[in-house]
Amino acid sequence: MQTTHGPSLAAPWPAVIARVRGATGGATDARQAQARIGSLLPDRLGLGWGLPDGRVAMGTLAAGLAQRFATLGGPADLPVQQAIIGPDSQVIALGYDEPEASHLALLLGVRLAIYALAPVDDAAEAAALAEMARQTVAQIAAVAPDFIARPLLRAARRRGIPVRPVAPGGRIWAYGHGCRRVDFFEVATGRDTLTGTLLARNKSLTNQLIARLGFPGTQFGLASDFATAAVVARTLGYPVVVKPIDGGKGVGVTADIRDEAGLHNAVQVGLSAFSPTVLVEKHVAGDDHRMAVIGGRFAWVYRRRPAEIIGDGRRTVRALIEDANRQRDPALVAAGYLQPLVVDADMLAVLQRAGLGLDAVPPAGGRVGLRTIANLSAGGMLEEVTTQVHPDNIAMAEAIARSFGLDAAGIDYITPDISQSWRMIASAVIEVNGTPAISDDRQADVVMARAFPAGEDGRIATVVIVDATADLARQYAAWLGERMSGVGLTDPTQTALDGVLRHVAPASLPATLGERAAGLLLDPATRVLVVSLTLEAMLEHGLPVERCDLLIGRRFQDWPQDLRALGQTHARSVQPLAEAETLTPELLAACLHATIARPHRVD
Repeated sequence: MQTTHGPSLAAPWPAVIARVRGATGGATDARQAQARIGSLLPDRLGLGWGLPDGRVAMGTLAAGLAQRFATLGGPADLPVQQAIIGPDSQVIALGYDEPEASHLALLLGVRLAIYALAPVDDAAEAAALAEMARQTVAQIAAVAPDFIARPLLRAARRRGIPVRPVAPGGRIWAYGHGCRRVDFFEVATGRDTLTGTLLARNKSLTNQLIARLGFPGTQFGLASDFATAAVVARTLGYPVVVKPIDGGKGVGVTADIRDEAGLHNAVQVGLSAFSPTVLVEKHVAGDDHRMAVIGGRFAWVYRRRPAEIIGDGRRTVRALIEDANRQRDPALVAAGYLQPLVVDADMLAVLQRAGLGLDAVPPAGGRVGLRTIANLSAGGMLEEVTTQVHPDNIAMAEAIARSFGLDAAGIDYITPDISQSWRMIASAVIEVNGTPAISDDRQADVVMARAFPAGEDGRIATVVIVDATADLARQYAAWLGERMSGVGLTDPTQTALDGVLRHVAPASLPATLGERAAGLLLDPATRVLVVSLTLEAMLEHGLPVERCDLLIGRRFQDWPQDLRALGQTHARSVQPLAEAETLTPELLAACLHATIARPHRVD
């Protein structure tokens, strides 16, 4: 297994590559393969593979399985391809957002494809393979992009914006290179302040700041036990809402509490959500709206409705819930955009308050609420109302995000009519979220557009020098360094930024030059990257970056045709060098122009 950081002879994009020998030329019946592999996998992974009818080759099966495993968090459009390179050998290349996830997915895909062609008779060996598959799937899920990161990654890919994980499994992604880098955690960015994030996490501090800004907040009190909560509730007057002082996604929240019995249960639920203190808030009548501010500017607003069913006069509540779950798009549920309706104690309590049980038959057209909160994690539904929002409410949302120091924020606003100004109607901002979710690719495109304006792809200038002495690359880097700061250099023996060495001890050197180049691209001080490598290294590992502004090639006309094509395809400009040619002042000037000319603009 090999990971490339740029296009190579195996794939025209960064990839995890498996070279498989033995048992590669066979084929098996697709249905039998699905049955054999399905017997080893959890139920949720054994369906919907989309294998063609008839016989399927080992490489095709392995590639398809790998692509499926690598996209467990949702659609990712990861490319995959295979090539036969001998009578008993082939190469399978799988693209990646997270290299470790694709590495594990490709390894598992190959192992299961081999098993499908020649299933073992030994029950213990099959059980061991099944356990390996289970553990590998869990490892992939731990590091792969989640359902919020997926649409952002797809949006970046459409724009040609490079993305890499800051650290495997950290859920933080670096979009762009060096000085143009923007980090994302879900929709939150590295431009958000720590103070704003801390303020948003604490609902008490959030409420106080909202009030000081002059916007409508909630009346509330704090409690760490039921007795205190009861005093607060009597002072505010029922109905009230109880929520943990921190946390999110509706965990531990109970709304529309009308008496002390309901309050007692709600306090226990709130305190059990790993919070030592709960807020007891005066209930605000109206619909829950999530107003999204992206890049400091209003982006969209959704009305969030608690889960409900509509009676037809024939079926029971239980049957209507089952039907509602069937109606929910399985792909959206699998991706995490929707949650199935789960019958639990909270749902039963809401039904009981309405005088209903699971076996009751609601009248035709009758709306039956199933939850008191509208969060998607509780099965809530979304309705976009961006075109209806009043300008005053937009200005309020932007001012709150700005005052919290948040580049991206989700403002939870309760109002009976989003088209009415907050000044003219009873309403309240109840929460500020530092990581507003997105629900589709259209929103992801807006997020990318706010971070990278039209025409920008987040890339810095890059130079790749092939088959020249290390002195040539260092000469060019030094020459650039006299004219600008932030010049990164990596070659087979050293890595440096503005002449300051990194990876000094041999033991600390990463496995490939591409990984050292990636480290410089993660440093926001890097403005230009110069990479020097041998033709042999390029043959084995491909280019160390996805594409470069300038490729300087010694004896370029003598390179193998496929390597020349690789360089010409993925470099904006190619500068051949003769055997003894050096970087003369005229050539340096030409190279400088090729390096810095529109380095961040999309072709």
